[in-house]
Amino acid sequence: MSTTTISINTDTELKEKAQAVFSALGLDITTAVNMFLKQAVYQEAIPFEVRIKQKGRELNPRVIFEPDPSKTPVFGQLKGKIEMMPDFNEPLEELKEYMY
Repeated sequence: MSTTTISINTDTELKEKAQAVFSALGLDITTAVNMFLKQAVYQEAIPFEVRIKQKGRELNPRVIFEPDPSKTPVFGQLKGKIEMMPDFNEPLEELKEYMY
């Protein structure tokens, strides 16, 4: 698989907060962005709701997630502690063409 570089500009504080969230999940920014892109391709859409605030109607304020690494397990620590249904990997077969 060949790779390419994507360069983006973002606010320094946003990048640091995102890194903290991804780190608590056992991810780095590159992996998180690749997850986003793969889901966008799979869903053929932005993989989360995007909307404009309706005139005269307030939306719920955003909650900024600041994880506590001592309380948030990373994926590797969950190995062997989660029981999966026998058919869990079936949808993954459809995604393989986008993953490799």
